[in-house]
Amino acid sequence: MGTTIRRRKMCHTYEKKVWMKTRAFLISMVVMLAVTGISSSAWSYSGIVSVDTIQAEAGDHVAIPIRLSNNDESISALSVPLHIGSPYATIDSVSFVGSLLPDDFVPWVDPPDDPNDSVFITLIGTWTSPTPTITVSEGIIAIMYMTVSPSAPDGYIPIDSFFTTVDTYPGPDGEPVEVPRIRQVLASDATGMIVYLPDFVEGGIIVMSPTAVDDDSKDNNLPSSFNLAQNYPNPFNPVTTIEYSIPQGSHVKLEVFNILGQSVVTLVDGHQSPGTYTVDFDAFNQPSGIYFYRLTHSEGAETRKMTLVK
Repeated sequence: MGTTIRRRKMCHTYEKKVWMKTRAFLISMVVMLAVTGISSSAWSYSGIVSVDTIQAEAGDHVAIPIRLSNNDESISALSVPLHIGSPYATIDSVSFVGSLLPDDFVPWVDPPDDPNDSVFITLIGTWTSPTPTITVSEGIIAIMYMTVSPSAPDGYIPIDSFFTTVDTYPGPDGEPVEVPRIRQVLASDATGMIVYLPDFVEGGIIVMSPTAVDDDSKDNNLPSSFNLAQNYPNPFNPVTTIEYSIPQGSHVKLEVFNILGQSVVTLVDGHQSPGTYTVDFDAFNQPSGIYFYRLTHSEGAETRKMTLVK
C-alpha cells in the first residue's frame, strides 16, 4: 500500500468511522492496562518494535524506518507513539510506501502533543469479516521523514516511544479536568480482547559535523563520471530525493517531466563544481503516475523513471 500521511485531520464519513473505531480500541487498551496491570510477559508475546539509528549532518533531511520483528501473533491493530527527545529535529511526514501494511488496513497518523516532536502511528483493520490481521514476522511499519535543524550541534537525538501526555475532559462541575496518559507501544489480537505489549528498541539520529579533508583527498574522492542515480524512495509520496554526480565543472540542468513529456519543474539549472549532489522533489501538488527526471550536462544527458503513488 502506497501511502504518505502529512498530519491533517480526515473529515469524510468513512474516515470518521475508522477514527471512532481507532479511538475505541486505544481507550479500551489503556483502561485494560490501568485496571488489570497487564504485562507483556502475561501473553508471552515476543514481538519487537524498533526505530533505526542513522547518521546525519545539521540541515539534512532524513528517512528513518520503524520496524516490527519477531512477531508470532496475528495482530488486528498496532499503536506506536513516538517522541523526539530534542528541539533540533522535526517530523515532516510519515510514509507507508513499501511497508507491511495490508490492503485491508487503515493507517492513521496523529500528533497527540506538539506536532513537531511527537507522533502517534496507528494501524487498524477495516470493518470486514473475518477481522484483517498482520501475520508477517517482520517488516517495516512506516518510514518517518524528518529534518535536522541547521543549528543542530553534534550529538544524539533520541526517538523513544514511552512518554506522557495530558488529556483534558469536562468535569462534573463543568470545569476542565486534566488526566495524564501514558503512551507506549500496544497491539491487539484478532478478537480485540487481548492486548500485547511489544518490546521497544529506541533509535535516533547521530548528528555529526562534516570531516575536513586535504585537497589531495578531495581530488581522490571526486566522481569519475557523470551519473544520475535512482531516486529514493521509489515509489514515493510526496517527496523523493534525487542524487547525481559530476566529475568536472559543468552547466547542469535537472528537470522533471510527466508521462506526456511536459516539464513539471526544473530543480537545478546552473554551473556546478565537481562532486555529488542531492535534490528533493516535492510532488505534493502533482497527480499519481509515472514521471521522468533528466540530468543534462556538458557531455550529454541521462534520464530515469520514478513513480508517484498517492
